[in-house]
Order: sequence, then C-alpha cells, then structure tokens
Amino acid sequence: MKPIYLVIQAFGPFAGRHVVDFRHALDCGLFGIYGSTGSGKSSIFNAMTFALFGEAVKEKVDNASLRSHHAAPNLPTQVEFVFAIGDHQYRVARSPEQERPAKRGGGTTSEPHRARLFDVTGKPAEALNDEAPGSLIAEGKVRDVNLKVEALLGYKAEQFRQIVLLPQGRFETFLTADTSQRMGILRELFDVSLYRSITERMKERADDAEKEVRRQRDVCEGLLQSAGFTGMDALAIGIEEARKNVELKLEELTACKAQGAAAFAALQTAAQQDKSFQQYAAAISALNGLKQKADAFAVKRERVSSARKAQTLVAFDDQVRIEQKGVADLAEALANARALRSAAEKNYADREKAHALLAGRKDEFEQKRVRERDLLKHRETLLGTAAHRDELTSAIAALDATNTTLDAGTRAATRARDEALRCQNALDAERGNQVQRAGLRASIAGLNADLTAALTFETKSREIATAKAGLTRQTAAFDDASRSLEAAKAAMTDAESALFRNHAALLAGRLIDGKPCLVCGSLHHPSPAEGGDESERVAADYESAREKLRVAQDHYDRASVARATAQAHHAQIARNLAELKAPAQASTQLRDTLQAAEASLKKLGVDRDLAVLEATLGKAQAAVAKADSDIEAARQARDAAETCKALANQRLEQALTSIPNDLRNSPALDRAIDEAKRAIQQYDASLRAAEEAKDKAKEAFIAADRDATNAESNLAEARRKLAAAQSAFDEARAAAGLSPEAYQASKPFIASIEALEEDIRRYATAVAIASEDVRKAEEATKDLNRPDIDALKKAHDGAEQAQKFADEACHDARHVLETREKLQKDVTARLRHVEKLEAETAPVRELARYMSGKDGAKVDLETFAIGAMFDRVLEAANARMRPMTANRYTLVREPETKGAGRKGLGLCVDDIYTGRTRPTSTLSGGETFIAALALALGLSDVVESTNGAIRLDTIFIDEGFGSLDADNESGTLDRVLTALHNLAGQTRAVGVISHVPLVRQHIPNGFEIVPAANGSMIEARF
Repeated sequence: MKPIYLVIQAFGPFAGRHVVDFRHALDCGLFGIYGSTGSGKSSIFNAMTFALFGEAVKEKVDNASLRSHHAAPNLPTQVEFVFAIGDHQYRVARSPEQERPAKRGGGTTSEPHRARLFDVTGKPAEALNDEAPGSLIAEGKVRDVNLKVEALLGYKAEQFRQIVLLPQGRFETFLTADTSQRMGILRELFDVSLYRSITERMKERADDAEKEVRRQRDVCEGLLQSAGFTGMDALAIGIEEARKNVELKLEELTACKAQGAAAFAALQTAAQQDKSFQQYAAAISALNGLKQKADAFAVKRERVSSARKAQTLVAFDDQVRIEQKGVADLAEALANARALRSAAEKNYADREKAHALLAGRKDEFEQKRVRERDLLKHRETLLGTAAHRDELTSAIAALDATNTTLDAGTRAATRARDEALRCQNALDAERGNQVQRAGLRASIAGLNADLTAALTFETKSREIATAKAGLTRQTAAFDDASRSLEAAKAAMTDAESALFRNHAALLAGRLIDGKPCLVCGSLHHPSPAEGGDESERVAADYESAREKLRVAQDHYDRASVARATAQAHHAQIARNLAELKAPAQASTQLRDTLQAAEASLKKLGVDRDLAVLEATLGKAQAAVAKADSDIEAARQARDAAETCKALANQRLEQALTSIPNDLRNSPALDRAIDEAKRAIQQYDASLRAAEEAKDKAKEAFIAADRDATNAESNLAEARRKLAAAQSAFDEARAAAGLSPEAYQASKPFIASIEALEEDIRRYATAVAIASEDVRKAEEATKDLNRPDIDALKKAHDGAEQAQKFADEACHDARHVLETREKLQKDVTARLRHVEKLEAETAPVRELARYMSGKDGAKVDLETFAIGAMFDRVLEAANARMRPMTANRYTLVREPETKGAGRKGLGLCVDDIYTGRTRPTSTLSGGETFIAALALALGLSDVVESTNGAIRLDTIFIDEGFGSLDADNESGTLDRVLTALHNLAGQTRAVGVISHVPLVRQHIPNGFEIVPAANGSMIEARF
C-alpha cells in the first residue's frame, strides 16, 4: 500500500480542512512528520487508520472522540484517503458518528458512521471530490466497505499496526510477547491453515481409530454376553454340547422316517382301489347325460335336410334380386332425365325473353349516340376559352397572395399580442413565486431536521420490538432446552438402571451354589437377579440415552448463552431509545409534507431576473404596434385584387353561354363523354351475349328431350327381365317342395350345414365311448370292497407329523451348533481385526500426538510451520539490527520449557559482549526500540515476500528516537537513521514521526505540525 493524498477535516487537533500530499514525500524515500508533543503528529496516523478500517490507531477508542474540539459546529468531521496498490488507485471517504446542529429548533442531531470506497485509477488526486468521486466500489453498510478495503490490502487493522503503521509503544508488544500471543499475530500474517488442517485431520483419524478399537472390543464382549457366554472358553464347551445333541436328534429322525414310509405305502394301495369305484360312477353319470340330449340332435337332423333343399334355390333367388336392382336404377335414371329436360326447357324460355327485352331498348340507345355527338361539340367550344381561363387564374392567384399576406399579418399581430400578454403574466407570476420560494425553502429546512429525528426514533422503536421478539424466542428456546435436558437426564437414569440390572442378571446366570459371587464374594445366593437376555438392546439404549443427554446439555448451554445475549441486546436498545425524544409526527407524515413542499418548490422553478422580464415585455409591446401597421397595408392590396378577379370572371362567363354549367370544366365534360361511350358499348355487348345464350339454351333442351326418351325404353326392357326371373324361381321352389315361408326359415342354416353334421357325428361317437367306459368299470370293481381312505390317511398324517417334529428338533439342534460355531468364528475374526487395527493405527496415533503438540516439546505442526516463517523474520530483522547495534545484538529463538502452554516461538537476544543469550526484557529503552524496530522491519520484509497479495510500499515509525544516544555519545541514533536511509533507498518509502531535533537534521524533508490556540496546521517541507 502506498499513501497518495490525505484530506483531514475537523479531525483531532485539526479544526479546518487540511491536505497531506504524500507524492513528494514518496519521491524522497525517507521523510519525517515533525512537531512538538501534543501538536497532532500521531493524529495523521489516526486519520489514515480510520479512513481504511473505521477505527483509530489505539484500540477501544470511541470514534466519536476523533472530532476536533476546535472545529465549528456546522463543519462535519471527515477523512478522505487516496492510496495506491500496484497500478491501481483507490479513494476511501469516511465520517465518524458525530453530533451536528439540528436544522430546526435548538440542540443537535446524531449522524451515523458513513463510509464509501471508489476506484480512482488514472484520476488526479487533487481533482477528486463529492461531485467527481470516482467509480463506486462499495457504500452504505460500513462493514461492506471494511471488507472491501481488507480484501484489497490483504490484512486487517491489527496487522496494519504491526507491519505498516508502527505507533508509539505498540510495535514493542511483538518483541516481548509469548508464544501464544506471537502465534496469534503471525497466524493472521502468514497462511498456515494447511498445517492446522493437516493436524486436525490426523487427530480425527487417530481418534476414529481409537474409538473403533474400543467399539470392536465392546462388540465382541456384547456378542458373547448376548449368547450367554462369559468368554471364549465357555463358548467352546457350549459348542461341544450342541454337537452331541445334534447326533441324538438325527437318530430319532431316522426312526420317524421309517414309520412314515410304511403308512404312505398302505395309503397309496387303498387310493388306487378307490379310484376304480370313482371311475364306474363317473361313467354311468356321463352315459345318462348323453341320452338326455337325443331329442335335441333329432331336431338338428331335420334342420340339415331342409337346409340342403334351400341350398339348391339360392342361385334363382340371387338372379331375381339382381333384376330388381336394375329396374330401380333405371327408374331413378328416367326421373333424373325428365328433371333435366324440364330445366332445359325453362332455361330456353328465359333466355329468349331476355333477348327480346334488350332488342326493345334499341331506340333508347340511339338517343344516347346523339348526346355523345353533342358532348364532343361542347369540348371544341371549351378548348376555345383557354385565354379567358388563364386571365381568371392569374387574378385568383393575385387575390390568394394578398389574402395570405393579410392572414400572416393577422397571425403575427395575434402572436405579438399573446407574447406581450405572456411577458406581462410571467413578470407578475415571478414576482409572486419569489415570495413563495423563500417561504418553502425555510419550511423544507425545518422538515428535513424533523424527518431525521423521526426516522431515528422509529428505527430504534423497530429495533426494540425486534429485540423483544428475539428475547421472547430465545427465552422460549431456553425453556424448551431446560425441559429437554431434564427429560434426557431422567431417561439417562432409567437407561443406566436398566444396564445395571442387565449386568446383574448376566452375573447371576453364572452363579454356582457353594462358589463365591464375583461381585460380593458371598457363597450363598438366595435371590439372584433374573433376565439378562437383552444385553445388546439395553447397551444400545444406554448409549442412545447418553448421546441424547450430551446433545440436550449442548442445546441447553447454547440456549442459555443466546438468551443472555438477547437480554443484553434488548437492554442496550431500550437505553438508546430512552435517550431519544418522541417526534410530534410520524416519519411518513413528515416525509409526505416534505415531498409536497419540495414538489411545490420544484414546480415554482428557479429564480428569474425581473429586469430581464421587464425588458422582454417592452420589446413585445413594440412588436404589436408594427404588426397593426402591416395589417392595414395588406387590406388595401386585397381589395384591388378582388376587383381584377370579378372582371376576368365576367368575360369567361360570356364565352361559355352555350355550355351547361355542370360541363364547363374539362374533367366534367370528359367524364360525361366517357359515360356515354361506355353505356353504348355495354348495350351492344349485352345484346350479342343474349343472342348467344338463347342459341345454347335451345341446343341443350333438344339433347335433354332425347335422353329422356331413351330412359323410358330402357326401363320397359328391365321390367320384362324381372318378370322372367321371378317365374323361374317360383317353379324351382315348388319342385323342391318348399313354401316361401319354409325357404326363408331354412335359408339361415345353409352356412352351418357342415357344422351341424359334425355335431351329430361327435354325439354318436360320445354315446359309444360312454357305453364302453361303463362296461370296463363294471369289470374292474367286480368282487372288490371299497377301502376306508379316511382312516388310512389319518394314520399317514400322524406319521408325517411325528417326522416333522423330529426334523424340526434336528434342525434346531443344528442351528444352535451353527450359531455357536459362527459366533466363535466371528468373535475370533473380530479380535484378530482389533489386534491388526491396533498395530496398523499405532503410527497414525503416535504421529497425531506429535503433530498436536502433546509430546514433551509441546510444539504442534502449525506452531512448527509458523516457527519456520519466524526464523525468516528473525533473519531479516537481524540484517537490520546488527548495523544499528554495531553487531552487538542478534535476535534468536529461545526454547521455552516452563509452563503448560504452547511452546516454540520464544525470543531472546544474543549479546556478543557477554557471549550469552538473555531475555529481551533486559534490554534498555533505546535497545528495546532498536530491537523492536528491526523486528518490525524484518516482519514487513517477510510478509511482503511471502504473501503476494500484500504490498508494503510505505511504512511509518512513530517516535522512540528520543531513547537513542546522540553523536557525542555512542552514535546509536546515527546508525539507526543510516539504516532507515538505506531501507528507504532500496525497497520502500519510510515515514518517521519524531520531535527529536537531530532526527529533523538527518531527515529534512517531510511535514511540520504547527500547534495553535484554534487548532493545529500542517506545513509541507520539501
């Protein structure tokens, strides 16, 4: 960051507006800011820090105290700072929270903290102001501006004080800090989040591995306990017992299977005999069913005979239908031909009549031909009057010109009078408006002050309501969390009791009379606990209750903190509201009134010069007099033109006496001639068309009459053929012996003759088969008694049930054996996995312990990484310190061994005079200043070289030079100033704030702060 231009107004000891132009100072490289104690040198630092970060150099300083006590009440406190980062320049403008005089009435009103940030790259700093501020980056919320500035710079206010601005006494803090304090400063300057993240992930992996080992061991113990075994030895004994039980159950199952096989064979034999009796009964039933259908099949045989006869008559019937359709089609054709003949006859009569009517109008159109000849004669007469028309046209044009001149003069006079009236009205209105504007401006000023006060009060009122609602929500949340915590504690107590009871039951299951109890050692067990078969569920319930209790406690703690925060917030807002006075009107009413007043003022416009308006009125009145004179001259010219027009018109009328009035112009006459010609031509064309239409209609009538005669003869022939076909059909039906009704009844069955015959054949076959089945069934059941199937089946079911029970018992025994063997296998595998897991994760857990700083050195990975950066800082600092101490002192890291806190960033000084290291606290005041200055400069060098986002083009050093020796003693001050000269000439500009005369002699360029009774002044010295 490079400072360019600083504007201070009503800030600290500076009462007015002062400018600090750093551009000349930056060219010098090393410059000073001088003045007596209390003159305001450090206030320049304050102004820069406040402009960038919204806070003073010293922490916990109220920004309201930054206002100058020397400033006029109506001059606001504000700071503008133009700074450069690389090739870009930025301007930040701020004003702190402050009181200003109220616009209405007495007292003051509060102005909030305001901030704005602009990009001013390529713009001259001295030309920037509120009218030309630059390109806006952020405004409104102060926090948004702060975040933008911090993003541009790459550091916050605390780091700004450490590496850019080195205020009085502050940069020595880093020199004397312990590891934790120094860690907090360096962590913000150097990005070591990667090492912290690696440590956290490694610790999480180690913790997860440890938890997994414990969980796996708990699972193994729970699996054994849930199966009723105290350990792996007891499980082995249980497996042997289960194996013997399986062998016994297999022997019982073999015996049951033999009994079941015998019962099944007896049942099968009886079932075969019973099947023969069932078949005999079924055959008798089937034969009787077929005999009941005999009558129906007799009807089918009769239906087949009739259908065969009807089948021979189908061809005759089809021919009759064909001839009937032909007669119907020809009858329809005859009707159509007769209709066409009638239409053609009527059309011929109509066309003949139309031709006669047109021929009757021949005399009428002969008269039209006579009129056409008369109109042509009128055209010749009209062409002879062209000279008279030209004379009249010229006279009319002259009259129009005079009328135009008169109209223009009249309009000009009207405009002149309107302009004079407007000027008079404008003068009168402006005189009244100026009185109204003065009153409105005074009213607006008062309304603005009232509106600001009302908005502040309403904002605080809304804040107290919001805070109260938040307090209510947080109180309700706290009550809910309290109840949840109590419920979780009760559930935890119940789950813990259940766990203890289950453990007692498990131990009771292992008690043996005469042997001591594992808990109390008693040989007598009068009332052992019962249960213990739900170990896994009880353990899960206990873990769930414990987790719920932890969550409930965490919710309770957070709710308690949230409620306390809400209470404090509500109390603070209530105090702020109590300090405000309630407005007489709401802000909406005030805003409406203000807007109405502003609208009225805007509607009145800006003030106008009354002298100018009066001069304009005089000019308008002179223009009215000139316009009246021009009108009189135009009237005389118009009267002369009207006389000329009347004479020319009289001569033209005499020449046109023979032509009717409506035909005295060429267009009208031409239209009349065209209309006459067009009427004659249309008549001749219509007469010819009527003759042609009459001839065509006659030909069409003759053709239609011929077609109708042919249709009549065709219909007579078709009717003769139909009578012959009907006679042939009747003769064939009589020969077949079928009446018309019988033929129609048999006709539908012709298509199903073959299907009916097939049904009859299948029926006869089925009767024969059923008779044979009855015969065979009688022979099969001869000399046999029907067996008792139910009794044999009951015996078989009993044997089957016994075998099932034996099989289930055998299966259960195998399941017990398999379950115990699987349990043995699973637990053994889990234990091997646990041992393997412990061996595999041992390096991870050990590495996590070292990376977390839990070893003897107590240096975690993040501290180690920062320590590496700190070594670079010390290397850079010693490069500055050795020349300033004549190579006597070197800063080195000190191993910290005492205390339980974080270690690794201790600092001491190596004294070449004694050959030993000693604490930095043993340095004198001047030595401490040199060491702290060297450390700050080294820190700046390393920060800029390692963090590309941070540019330290300029640093400032505030005081401390008074503690150094002068030239007539050890010359320490000379060496320090020489080092600063070298620093400024190499990489950056350095600003020094001091009141020591010798410093001013070495660094003459800079700024002088001159104190005065009414506020300090800033003078540039270059």
